[in-house]
This record gives sequence, structure tokens and C-alpha cells, in this order.
Amino acid sequence: MKKRGIDIITARDAGMLNKDDSAQFLFAKKQKRAIVTHDTDFLMLLDNTEHTGLIFFTQQLPIGEAIDAIELVYLEYSAEDLINTVLFIPTSQ
Repeated sequence: MKKRGIDIITARDAGMLNKDDSAQFLFAKKQKRAIVTHDTDFLMLLDNTEHTGLIFFTQQLPIGEAIDAIELVYLEYSAEDLINTVLFIPTSQ
């Protein structure tokens, strides 16, 4: 996705791979980044909490489909649009 000009960082790249969900959430908020996940635990973290956005895949998708969906969100939404927003990305089937 970086080749497509999308400013993205993985948990691994950020040194957050083995951190708990709360730490991931706080890191994303400090970095002003939306979280992309299919982990339902993140939905519970959002309860009455300001956040920088959650892009939630209802099921794990093949990597190509996930990349296409993230690119579409990137093209259609600004960072400001995603504040306190959860986007549910359905499967294509």
C-alpha cells in the first residue's frame, strides 16, 4: 500500500506487535491513525471514547481484497472524516 501512496504502518513496523489492544488503541490515537482490524475486541474499546477511527473488516479477507478496501477508504475519506467513526467493511461474497 505504501507503493500506492498510502501512509500506513503495521503493528510490526511500529514495534507494537505483541502489545495489548488498549496499547494499540492508544498508540493509534497518539499517532492520529485509524486502526484497521477484524478483531472484535477493538469495538469494545470504543465505548464512549474519542478515537481516530476504526476500519473494521467483518471477516478476514484475502490480502488483495483487504488492500483494495483500504485503498478505497483512503480515497473516499479524510482523516477528519474518520474521527470517532467505525467503518464496517463487509465481505464481497
